[in-house]
Amino acid sequence: MPYAFKRFADISLKLYGYLGLIALAGVVITTFLQVVTRFFPIVTLTWTEEAARYCFIWMSMMGAPLAARHCSNAAVDLLDTLIDSPGMKEIYFVVVHALILIAVFLILPKSIYMVQTMTMRNSSALGIPMSYIYLSIPIGCIGIIIQDTYNILAKVAKE
Repeated sequence: MPYAFKRFADISLKLYGYLGLIALAGVVITTFLQVVTRFFPIVTLTWTEEAARYCFIWMSMMGAPLAARHCSNAAVDLLDTLIDSPGMKEIYFVVVHALILIAVFLILPKSIYMVQTMTMRNSSALGIPMSYIYLSIPIGCIGIIIQDTYNILAKVAKE
């Protein structure tokens, strides 16, 4: 496998990790604010629930490439446990990750269309364009493509 692609996959994985951490911090902070303001009825923050939800969406989509890289995707491992041959396990691995790539390539154009469609719609409490929220899907898909491609190449190159 080319060293440049491995380096690119590693750097993008770190970037997705940092973005996911920022989104996680957003979830924690906004949820904390929401709980605290319930004890003080004088201060009401109507936007915290919506902000926490949107941060959670971004956190999930930024974590998807990390799950893809570490092969932590949700999976049914029935076939994996039935396969005894190491060569067949490698073929099974490549097929499963190729199917994941196909699914992501099917989702990606629709998600880009949703981003374009939602530019005119704003969220109710925050007033931000909904396309900012939907943008997490194609960005996450690109990360999954990078990491799953890395996994397939690393398996084929036996690294």
